[in-house]
Amino acid sequence: MTTLVVFLLRQQRARILAWVIPLAGLVALTAPSYEATYPALSQRQVLIETMRANVATNVFYGPIPSPGTLGQLLTWETGAYVMILGCLMALLLAIRVSRGAEDAGTLELVRSCGVAPGRYDTAVVIVLALTSGLLGILVGLVLALQVGHVAELTAAGAVSFGAVVGVAAFAMGLIALICGHLMPEAITSRWLAMAMLGTSFVVRALADTGGHPWLNWITPLGWKTVVAPYAGDHLLAAAAFLGVCAVLVAVERFLGAHREFGAGYVRTRGRSTRRVRVRTPFGFATRLSRAQLVAWSVGVGLLGALFGGLGSGLVTVMNNDRATTEMMQSMTGQASPVVSYFTFVGLIVGIAVACYVVIAVGHAARDERAGLVALVLTTGQRRSAVLAATAAVTALGSLILLATAGLATAGVAAFLLHEDHADLRAFGYILGQWPACLALGGIAILVVAVAPRWHAVAWVPLVGSATVAMLGKLLRVPGWAERVAVFGHAPDLAAAVPTWSASAWFTAVGVAAVALAVAAVGRRDITSG
Repeated sequence: MTTLVVFLLRQQRARILAWVIPLAGLVALTAPSYEATYPALSQRQVLIETMRANVATNVFYGPIPSPGTLGQLLTWETGAYVMILGCLMALLLAIRVSRGAEDAGTLELVRSCGVAPGRYDTAVVIVLALTSGLLGILVGLVLALQVGHVAELTAAGAVSFGAVVGVAAFAMGLIALICGHLMPEAITSRWLAMAMLGTSFVVRALADTGGHPWLNWITPLGWKTVVAPYAGDHLLAAAAFLGVCAVLVAVERFLGAHREFGAGYVRTRGRSTRRVRVRTPFGFATRLSRAQLVAWSVGVGLLGALFGGLGSGLVTVMNNDRATTEMMQSMTGQASPVVSYFTFVGLIVGIAVACYVVIAVGHAARDERAGLVALVLTTGQRRSAVLAATAAVTALGSLILLATAGLATAGVAAFLLHEDHADLRAFGYILGQWPACLALGGIAILVVAVAPRWHAVAWVPLVGSATVAMLGKLLRVPGWAERVAVFGHAPDLAAAVPTWSASAWFTAVGVAAVALAVAAVGRRDITSG
């Protein structure tokens, strides 16, 4: 058993650390930032009262506990992100090491070494528990270390917050394992698990806005409200949720013991015999990516609508609270509350869509290793045409996503905000992130063209640019770093003379990178699994 656990941890260690360390770092940075902006409780009362009255903030974050200490603000805002992302981490990890390994043939190789099916399943649960526990421990530890250095933080709050983060992530990972037994393959299992995470969010939102607080007990994302870090520190509730995890483990083991290898309890529908009329690499790439594009469109559309709803409350806060205004100005470099807020929204949506771009290009490297590109080449297509089609579909997909999010944000903003061209700026600052996506997509295509095994390197400019754009002014990075970072240069469509120079440069970088990639892809061998 220990050998299997070590094997899985070594296999997934890079992915685990890539999730756990940034989440713990986010928690570590939040409290000092709040203390620097709102050192006294009286200085944050305007923010607290406005956010409590805003429906959109209650839908996304939940209610702010009273009286609004730094620890309560941290778990209310940053805690919402950590809970969602921690559950997503556990979900993806669970599917990857269970049904993903089964579909890829890795599990069959492990079993050929004499490993009993139940032992591997137990190792997966242990790895999931260790990963979720590591996230909870690190989150609690960084907060515990700040006790005494940051006012209003307590050791009990750190322990309870770390506990609820770890338990919620573990529970969502177990739900994903159950989804893996129900569905016939890894991709459908992942989609079902994502739907369960979305349902958990909806139930939590109904609990906090519909007057049904008992619903928080049945959704992992609502457990934070029940445990109430820095407000009640109900560790007995966290222990009860561990009991829920034990029940989920029992259900998962029962389903796994009675499931046929390589199949699921939900049977697949019969395959269609109709021909797929695809005549060009662009059409083929479009057909392969359409399901992913639809899912991302729904997600960024909802995100845009949410940010549009949050805008009225936050702009009101900035108009009435000097500390919040100075904080937003330090992050965005903009003086107007409307401009500052929608600049920030554009950054968030642009970073999210850039993640879609890098992931979509990474799928091209995966398809090449799986032999799909080799099959396409047997039809007489050139490798440069296949790669160019991937670049074109990714660029068009990012434009669709940004337009969807921009229209959703602008539509809600036009209804709630009637000052300083809020709707036009909401749309412009989001759509204006397209050159950044083009530049990052071009770099990712170039990496895949030269060395597809190193496609993860394409995340480096994205992460670096996002860090500089979000925290550059707070960290006082050099001016040249802000100019090189692809985010944060969207033109202001409501300005008398919008500035397009940065957008033109980043578009040129993307086009040039794709041109180099098309020229270089034919100079190496095709990779295969």
